[in-house]
Amino acid sequence: MKEKKSGRSPSAFGRLMEYAGRFRVLTYLSLILSALSSVLALVPFICLWRIIREVLEVQPDFSLATGIVRNGWMAVVFAVLAWLVYVSALVCSHGSAFRTAANMKKVLMRHISGQNRSSGCDLYRETG
Repeated sequence: MKEKKSGRSPSAFGRLMEYAGRFRVLTYLSLILSALSSVLALVPFICLWRIIREVLEVQPDFSLATGIVRNGWMAVVFAVLAWLVYVSALVCSHGSAFRTAANMKKVLMRHISGQNRSSGCDLYRETG
């Protein structure tokens, strides 16, 4: 493993990112997409709150409630959008995780077989 300039060994996450190689971008992309999905998943609740607020404001004459359908569809659209972004984050994280696991196995097998040609994580240049 590469050591930092301060002489300390890298953190566990840093070591995993070394094994991930060029697929580390997928890990960071999955973090961003997951956060975005969480924010998008809150929007349907805001739309439902707006529906409830409108119904309570116009009662007992519910014919004055004109934004219910629009807010309902917005809730559905944002729920589906949040799900799609979440699945994209999941695909990115799994792609990175499987490549990282494969690279870790390759390093281990080289170490076991005595073919330790590199100091650790240069293997991703061959596989990644």
